[in-house]
Amino acid sequence: MLVNSNQNMTNTKLKFPAIGTQWQIDLYQDYFSPDLVDLIKQTIKNFESTYSRFIDSSLVSQMSRQSGDYVLDKDGIAMIEMYLKLNSITSGAFSPTIGQLLNQSGYDSQYSFKSNQMTPMPLMDKILKFSPPNILTVLNPCQLDFGGIGKGYLIDVISNLIFHSGLKSYCIDAGGDMYYRHQDKNPLQVGLENPLDFNQVIGTIPIINQALAASSGNRRTWGKFHHIIDPQSLTSPNHILATWVISDQTIIADALATCLFLVTPQKLTPHFDFNYMILYSDLTFAQSPGFNAEIFIE
Repeated sequence: MLVNSNQNMTNTKLKFPAIGTQWQIDLYQDYFSPDLVDLIKQTIKNFESTYSRFIDSSLVSQMSRQSGDYVLDKDGIAMIEMYLKLNSITSGAFSPTIGQLLNQSGYDSQYSFKSNQMTPMPLMDKILKFSPPNILTVLNPCQLDFGGIGKGYLIDVISNLIFHSGLKSYCIDAGGDMYYRHQDKNPLQVGLENPLDFNQVIGTIPIINQALAASSGNRRTWGKFHHIIDPQSLTSPNHILATWVISDQTIIADALATCLFLVTPQKLTPHFDFNYMILYSDLTFAQSPGFNAEIFIE
């Protein structure tokens, strides 16, 4: 849903597939060391092996089979704390227990894309209890899914690795969600992909030292579903074509791009610093005052 249209000179690109999408990391000054490349790839591999519901040996898969106390690492703590906050703000609409509905809809570990009978999503507080600093109690086994924030969180993790290695100008693009930093504050112009025609953009927006995430039902769709399911209606929202969110953290941008399909922006704005644009199915759009995009549709 985002098209990198940066004109800055790129020293080097690192491309690789991971967590079900394509990653590209551009450096605008200096070069990757082999050790940093290894660290980036190993960090992503470790994250996926722990939190992917598509891997049978992952922690998330274990939680789907066995109740009990689980010790979370720093990744799990950060994600569950964000889920708890957003679950409260959205009155339960945004929850890791969405994994059950995704499985029933056909977006399962076998990628069957064959829907079964949909049953109400378990409430988060009936399934999970978090005891700081790091104990997550699974009260009843349930298929969890951290996809609503996992990619955004992981981009932030990789950004910190790159920054603390001494590299200050880079862009991390993982399947369209991105974080861009430049020590000279040169802006990155990003195209907003048309969800009805992936070869077109509907506008452009500059970002500087920010994250930009997008969500659309048209990228991953099967039958009457796409990757966002409303737990109240047990259907995928179809009144919105796409959302875009800018924030200082990719975890926030990623999470809110999904939440905007489920709740109004007014529910979210008191709690987070972000700007947004929503493209509706009738091709009208709404945007916050700070979403400084040039839009090509009327």
